[in-house]
Amino acid sequence: MDLLREHANALDSSAGAFHEFLQYYDARKQVVYGFVEGKTDPPFYRGLIDNALPYGWKVKLIGLGNKDKVLRTYSKMDWSRFAKNRVCFFVDRDLSEFLGESYHAENIYVTDKYSIENEFVTFNTMERILEDIFGVIDLTPAEIDLVKNLFESNLRIFSEAMVPVMAQIILWKRGAMNVNLSNIIPKEYFDFNQGRIELKEAFISSNNRINHAAQRVAFPASSDDDIAAAEVEFRKKEGVEKYIRGKYILWFFIKSIFEISEVIPLLCPRYKVAPKNRIALGPKTATIVISGSLKCPESLKTFIELNFIKYIRDKTIAS
Repeated sequence: MDLLREHANALDSSAGAFHEFLQYYDARKQVVYGFVEGKTDPPFYRGLIDNALPYGWKVKLIGLGNKDKVLRTYSKMDWSRFAKNRVCFFVDRDLSEFLGESYHAENIYVTDKYSIENEFVTFNTMERILEDIFGVIDLTPAEIDLVKNLFESNLRIFSEAMVPVMAQIILWKRGAMNVNLSNIIPKEYFDFNQGRIELKEAFISSNNRINHAAQRVAFPASSDDDIAAAEVEFRKKEGVEKYIRGKYILWFFIKSIFEISEVIPLLCPRYKVAPKNRIALGPKTATIVISGSLKCPESLKTFIELNFIKYIRDKTIAS
């Protein structure tokens, strides 16, 4: 197929993704290519990938909007024309562990946890953000432990509270219900008190949380027995640690940063007032702001090595 015909066919592809790729693709340049789900995902992956590439090489990433578009674009690629380990695809695991879904291909990377957002949510990342963005520096080891214990306690409380909701979501997904998960808003369940997260009185009952989620998405709640069984399965597969929806846990993470920064004077007496953030930090900017504070997951390191680095090494040897 000649290039003009490829461009014509690409116009019919998912959201013009393949067409966009063809506009950027140049076999002569020192560039590797990738497709990612979200429009805000490229900064996350670009920073991690660029740091792993040899000097002079860079990665061009295209955000498509969702997983289906990434996988459809993969299916449209002419692998007789493009080197598989030069063009890679990055998708979120989501709840595939519970839905019998799998994505097996040497150049498709699947996140270890629900999504890339879940990779943000560690104390090490929070500590760097407090230092770099809020200017909280030179804490004593004892003060660092206070902040860490507060954050990790909040994370446990939040994650445990969301388990019944995630169990219900699994059941909706198994029922092939087209649920808009963005309609479930975690902040409606929680308050913070002096940096500590707590459930609002109306949502202390897990049934109330589930019923509220059901109202939000306009689907009926499942039976107590079905939810209990799904919750057991969720816990067995490390769902509390790995499979809370990324957008939900990202809200928790950003909110925790602000709430904990407000109580820094209580935890660290030499701070007389709460530190202020120097850079706008919110759900829409979090990927960009936080990406510089992340360490590359081991699975992603291996994937980059087996694909992009191998392609570059083979090309260098061939030339």
